[in-house]
Amino acid sequence: MTARAARVAPPVVGTIIVLGGVWWYTATSGSIYVRSLPTMLTDFWNTWFFADFNSDLLPSVEHVVIGLAIAIVLGVALGVSFGLLRTLRLMAQPVVAFLRSIPVPALVAPALIAFGIGGATRIGIIAFACLWPILLNTMDGVGELHPTVTETARAYRIGGARRLFFVTLPAVGPRIASACRISVVIALLAMVITETVAASNGIGFLLVSTVNNFEIDTMWACIVAIGLLGILLNAGLSIVERTQLRWYSESQKGAE
Repeated sequence: MTARAARVAPPVVGTIIVLGGVWWYTATSGSIYVRSLPTMLTDFWNTWFFADFNSDLLPSVEHVVIGLAIAIVLGVALGVSFGLLRTLRLMAQPVVAFLRSIPVPALVAPALIAFGIGGATRIGIIAFACLWPILLNTMDGVGELHPTVTETARAYRIGGARRLFFVTLPAVGPRIASACRISVVIALLAMVITETVAASNGIGFLLVSTVNNFEIDTMWACIVAIGLLGILLNAGLSIVERTQLRWYSESQKGAE
């Protein structure tokens, strides 16, 4: 068995086992709240590729992607600044500790009062929720950068923007990538919360509507859509990680 097949086989086998178990359970369950796996997939296709694609799916995807992108840009920029400038980091620590402790549901009502119901409000809440893991991981990574890295850059007279983009950011890249993966889950959670309270469309809004109207088929379609959206976002981050942090990916393969 080749090395590539050895890496691919376990996830494929695990997925097949889980799907088989879900298929068996849903097919044999007598609960009115459970649909068979083929029925769930059919409902998913009919809901998101015909009935509610433009009205609910696309707005949710757009808000999650934009909110996550804003969080990544701000988180990395602030994290690098706080990591490099100790005084600035000490000044910002109390504010960061306070803001990151506020749960997403507590933000929805004040955001609605201040900014009203709209896509910008939902994007802002998602970005706020996703910001903190990225900021903290970046800040800690820059602050804990091994002295050998900075001394080598100084010895080769690499300074300013060149050191930032070609030395510092690549060195802390794996920590930023890990934080982005964590933020994907937070982004989906924030999306659902904001759409259940402060929206008239979106996956979260449709999910609550179907639960209230006892539309079980569409409810499961919403849940499957949220899970698949998380998989696609993580897959996109994995592609970026493999292309921009190729040295790290190769070292992980070598460690295996």
